[in-house]
Amino acid sequence: MKEKDLYEPIRLWLENDTVNAMGGKRPKTFGFFDVHSQYLNRYLIQKNLTQCLGAESFGWRIKVDLFGYVQKENSEVKKYIVEVKDKQASLMDLSQLIGYSSICNPDRAFLISSGGFSQDLHDLIYK
Repeated sequence: MKEKDLYEPIRLWLENDTVNAMGGKRPKTFGFFDVHSQYLNRYLIQKNLTQCLGAESFGWRIKVDLFGYVQKENSEVKKYIVEVKDKQASLMDLSQLIGYSSICNPDRAFLISSGGFSQDLHDLIYK
């Protein structure tokens, strides 16, 4: 599968996993989006999501593959980002995700690869 073909199944998995983690109760305000084709801040502005995510979201000029958020009853917002690879995920891919995470400070960040991990990344994680 090409990388773009992986976005929708992973987006659906993340949405379902989040709902299941909340005991099957769908949050009042939430969404998971394929945003790979544009900067995250532009997408959020276009979809009028910056209000619930806060003013800092205007500065999120990054290109993540998938973005999600859940606004809980107490107005707390949880953010999710996902980087998807159709090849072996490398240390460079992990570094990219860490950089993106330092910008938007997600509650959960995922590096998902249909090709597994490179040996260097495997060694870093499992040794």
